[in-house]
Amino acid sequence: MMGLVSGFLNVCLSLVFGALTLVYCVCVSFSLLKDLILSPRHTLAVSDGRKRRPDIPGTESFFIQTSKIRLHALRNDNHAPSKPLMLFLHGFPENSYSWRNQMNHFRHSYTVVALDMRGFGDSDAPTGLENYLIDELCLDVCAVVKACGYEECILVGHDWGGMVAWNVAANFPDIILGLVTLCSPHPLAYQESACFTLRQAYLSSYFLFFTTPSLPELYLKSGNGARVRELLVTGSMGIVSVGALTEEDIEYYVSALSRPGRLTAGLNYYRAAMMASSKRSKRFLDRTLQANSPPGIPILQLYADRDGAFLPSMFETCSFSKKHVALVRLANCSHWAQQDCPQTVNGHIEAFTDEIKNNYI
Repeated sequence: MMGLVSGFLNVCLSLVFGALTLVYCVCVSFSLLKDLILSPRHTLAVSDGRKRRPDIPGTESFFIQTSKIRLHALRNDNHAPSKPLMLFLHGFPENSYSWRNQMNHFRHSYTVVALDMRGFGDSDAPTGLENYLIDELCLDVCAVVKACGYEECILVGHDWGGMVAWNVAANFPDIILGLVTLCSPHPLAYQESACFTLRQAYLSSYFLFFTTPSLPELYLKSGNGARVRELLVTGSMGIVSVGALTEEDIEYYVSALSRPGRLTAGLNYYRAAMMASSKRSKRFLDRTLQANSPPGIPILQLYADRDGAFLPSMFETCSFSKKHVALVRLANCSHWAQQDCPQTVNGHIEAFTDEIKNNYI
């Protein structure tokens, strides 16, 4: 009986989720139409994609050729094999630059690598949803670890990078010394009604909007990236700390997404998650959804009290998080945690990884 009730509630939630997405699409369409009528020149303006990445002192760029694509990453210029590898995975709509504060902080104790995930920054952006399935994203991480000359890493992921990190830890536990996720619920949270409430469904309606064809690209490109700026700074998800994102930072993010194929590639993460699958990607997800901690992997999960994308219940109520992770709430912090409160985030990561570093041989 309880199974029938649970199934009925899930169907109802799916219908509500779909209705919210439809409303979202209608509102976006009217907003675009209004902007086109009132300020056509501004609305149609698009970044030329030529803005260079701001300099991050003490870092260098390098490329990794996998069996399928070429990936770009940033690395501290004093990297050494005697130091453990700390690998950072970003979310949407960011890129490796979002980890600049962490790269500077950890550069003396670790080989620090911030990856441009496929489709972002200077990494290749292959076409086709099948190239953004979770198994492909996980295999990219494995390839980067190996290309850096390591067998293991401390993996740190934010937003979509966190989702990938959860899946890497579940499917390739042997390459993980420790796992840190920021503002990225464990995948089980999306399946548990105590976590994924009606209010959370409302907050997550943008997710399904991003899966629709063409409209998200038009919306996010319009007004020279004004919607990306809103997402990062001025909207409900906007950064809390004044000055944490400079005008130069924002212009770079907008420009990086304006390069050919990049915005569609970033949105394909959402589309692939909802609309495509393979036997291997299903197998990867099934392993991750098993409510068991990856053997021997210490896990730190950071979440923000002013996250416009995820309610605290997605972290505090999740059965996996309650059993298997060190859970830390970041006060007065937005979804863009590593940029909004870098000193606090760095302090938590440092305290968590000190023992791992000291035991590293």
